[in-house]
Amino acid sequence: MCFSAEASFGATVVISTVGLIAYKKAKGHSIRRIAFFPLFFGLQQFFEGIVWLTVDFEKYSSISIMATYGFIFFAWIVWPVFIPFILWKIEKDKSRKKILFVFTLFGVVIASVLTVVMLTQGVKAKVEDCSIVYDYGIHYSPYWLLGVFYVLTVVVSNLVSSRRLVWLLGVVNIMTYLVSRVYFAGHLISIWCFLAAISSLVVLYIIKDEVDSLKENN
Repeated sequence: MCFSAEASFGATVVISTVGLIAYKKAKGHSIRRIAFFPLFFGLQQFFEGIVWLTVDFEKYSSISIMATYGFIFFAWIVWPVFIPFILWKIEKDKSRKKILFVFTLFGVVIASVLTVVMLTQGVKAKVEDCSIVYDYGIHYSPYWLLGVFYVLTVVVSNLVSSRRLVWLLGVVNIMTYLVSRVYFAGHLISIWCFLAAISSLVVLYIIKDEVDSLKENN
């Protein structure tokens, strides 16, 4: 599978459009908050598109660091906090809300550690086998354990939610993670974020289902 600036920018347009449609459709409903998932995914893919440009064209190299850290900001800091936080905010079941709050705290800890790694180790983007690799210079224990908690935080929190069909986000994220881990292990961050953008369509479906359900009950 080959990726490129065109693929990333194309994904930006499609994902952002889906996000805007979802946000508009959910007007006045608390479920509207999850429409920010595709909107943020679109912005993240935009940054990766710029990373591709800085790799392919020397004249764009001056913005390489900005684009790289823009992508990593979403991957390392936004997602582990934002996903469980939004699910916590829209949760109605009290017991599940408490669990999602714990996931949010885990996300804050993970994001804090990764922020330290980012600031102390730095992150460099390079192309290998038609995909971007984000190298932060650390590839040993105990950081693999941090990765485990990261996956649990951004994936399992979706499965905890009691909102209609939100569990589908968890299933999609698990599937895209496994595909990325098995077939693109060396490019996990880039590939998983690209494939996980499929969840944008799931978000639109969830919002449509929730809004339609509320209309039927009113």
